[in-house]
Amino acid sequence: MRNLLEVAWKIAVARGALGVILGLILLIWPTTTAVAFVLLWGIFVLVDGVGWFITAFTKGQDGNTRVLAIALGILAVAVAVLAIFRPLATVGALVIVLGIWLIIRGLIGAVVGLSGVRGKSRALIILGAVLDVLLGILFLINPFGAAAILIIVIGVTLIVWGVVFVVVGFMLRKTAKASV
Repeated sequence: MRNLLEVAWKIAVARGALGVILGLILLIWPTTTAVAFVLLWGIFVLVDGVGWFITAFTKGQDGNTRVLAIALGILAVAVAVLAIFRPLATVGALVIVLGIWLIIRGLIGAVVGLSGVRGKSRALIILGAVLDVLLGILFLINPFGAAAILIIVIGVTLIVWGVVFVVVGFMLRKTAKASV
């Protein structure tokens, strides 16, 4: 048990420190971080596209699989090129997609809340639906402002969770030393 605690506290502190560091990076350099994320994602999508082309031209593929794999490969490469060569535009596009998703989610949530649910949870479902629609509209009106806010929220969340992990890690360390 002691060995497990000795390892667990170190892992918790390391995770916490990493969370705090990443959170601070997001807060200090939000635009640079967003661009770096999109560039890394673009590289991932490019590799994914190459994978689809390899799948398409692998022996034994039937015609439908080959056509779908080629289509996905072309789509992935096109998206990758956009992400790598126009990262800020890609950030804006991703936030717009998120905004559209929030609006659709909110509208469906409102229908569920108004038609199928009874009791106290009904009001919460409708409130959540209204918030989703409003947030989606805000994302569509100002995608770059929304991206900045998302980065800040993620940064703060990482810092808070990082501090929690560090505290838990040192509590585990204290428990490990007490079990000697």
